[in-house]
Amino acid sequence: MRYPVLFVCWLSILFPAHLAWAGDSTLMRAMEDELGRSLEELQLESLEKPYFISYRIDETHSQSAAATFGSLLYSRQDRTRGLRVEIRIGDYSLDNTNFRSYSSANSNMVRMYGGRIALPLEDNYLELRRLLWLATDVVYKKALEELAKKRALLQNKMRTEIIDDFSRADPIQLEALLPSMPMDLQWGEALVRDLSGIFRTMPLVAKSRVSLGVGSTDTYYVNSEGTRFVRTTQSLQFNVSASTQAADGIPLNDRYSVLGLTLEDLPEREVLVARIRALGERMENAFQAPLAARFTGPVLFEKQAAAELFVQGFAPYLVATRKVLSDNESYSRNAPKENPFLDKIGIRVLPEFLSVINAPDRLQWKGNSLIGHYRIDDEGVLSRSVALVEKGVLNTLLNTRNPARGIDQSNGSRRGRGAAPANLLISSKKTLGSKKMRRELSKLVKRQKKDYGIVIRRLGRSGRSKDGPTLGPALEAYKVYRDGREERMRNAEFNSFGPGPFKDIVAVAKKTFVHNTIYSSGGHSAAVSIVLPEGILFEDITIRPPSGEILKPPVAGHPYFNE
Repeated sequence: MRYPVLFVCWLSILFPAHLAWAGDSTLMRAMEDELGRSLEELQLESLEKPYFISYRIDETHSQSAAATFGSLLYSRQDRTRGLRVEIRIGDYSLDNTNFRSYSSANSNMVRMYGGRIALPLEDNYLELRRLLWLATDVVYKKALEELAKKRALLQNKMRTEIIDDFSRADPIQLEALLPSMPMDLQWGEALVRDLSGIFRTMPLVAKSRVSLGVGSTDTYYVNSEGTRFVRTTQSLQFNVSASTQAADGIPLNDRYSVLGLTLEDLPEREVLVARIRALGERMENAFQAPLAARFTGPVLFEKQAAAELFVQGFAPYLVATRKVLSDNESYSRNAPKENPFLDKIGIRVLPEFLSVINAPDRLQWKGNSLIGHYRIDDEGVLSRSVALVEKGVLNTLLNTRNPARGIDQSNGSRRGRGAAPANLLISSKKTLGSKKMRRELSKLVKRQKKDYGIVIRRLGRSGRSKDGPTLGPALEAYKVYRDGREERMRNAEFNSFGPGPFKDIVAVAKKTFVHNTIYSSGGHSAAVSIVLPEGILFEDITIRPPSGEILKPPVAGHPYFNE
């Protein structure tokens, strides 16, 4: 054992019968009893009864610690319980969902509707029933209001396409609970304090932080169709961040992260120390590097940058998102747009040599944990491998039980507020070795009569505009001249980066690797693993320096290094 943590064999996920059955727990009994009562009695005067009700309780245990410059920032452990209630009125073809209205005067009702309601930590059956009853009543009344507004809106609008609001799913009963895996919090405190102290040897770094967190969430779910499941989701996050300003005031940032399932996925301390020192060296090189100039031409993304490029720039288009109706003009103007890939099913979206599979049922890849693994999604649909792109052609998109245009059924992809990728496996029928990739880059540079091409090795976090996903800035980028010489540059950013350039990928590397990260799009996020080639070469990408106002660097120097 490298770290003080309770070991659990992951084969138990695959064989849940070996675990203690939790179906008779107080939580499940309270949920099932209140669900049965609601199905029989929940009807306001002569108005409609729900045709679908679901209860979901998440019980989360977490421990975390963070430090900066050798001093502890916080150390805490939390345990929370939260309830989510979903009620659908109408029928599968038309109900109260897929509609937004912000005209309700009851802010508490709006907050509870679709929100998370805190529950007591004790297994008090009657108190749990009371809170379930109150939440169900509020959500039911809100659902009635939303359905009435939606029907009124549709009476005054012509719909060119009619899409069902909900799809049917076979009832599932599954249990995959795991024992908790506590971390020795004092050990965690000592580790982050010790590692954050390494920045005392880095005068150019103005701000730094090291954090470590482990957590597990036990989810209890029941619905009116007969689905019952309990499951455990575990996570590890280790993050190092550093920032400063260049001489011209432009911010410089870098980070190193480890995402996993348990503390067993955290590298040895010596490896963490080496990674932090490498981060400091990258920051120093960036500080001394010239500012990126505007450039359009061949760009090679390597390793972390290649993975983040795909997760940030392409993966959001693999999710089926439909246009949401609204009686609020402001919301309609700024609402996320329908995914343009709904019109590209059967069309080539990648080179013919590339294929993409989403495989939430995969737990490992060559000994590496795949953090997107799950057996059942948040709507009670079993996970499955989905061939999204085959030989460059888009087959389908990730979908929930909310149908999208042309995609009627869920493929078990509901994670949080909507569909999200899990474990993306990218394979290629045509690859090049690392030296041949560089030669291909050089050919493109000469063909375009450029002095240099660009190699990007690290990308920062992404953002999102109303027009779609955006790429994070390049944290580590180099000009590569015709003679092979590399020159570091800093603060390279991208123009709007849609899915179009991915169709024209020139070549990919032979070696593959796994990268764990956080997928973020449409207001929600999910842990995702991506297995892909170590390099992706584009013929035509535009980068630019940052724009906008820039704060001046601090007037006085860092007090620690000036004494």
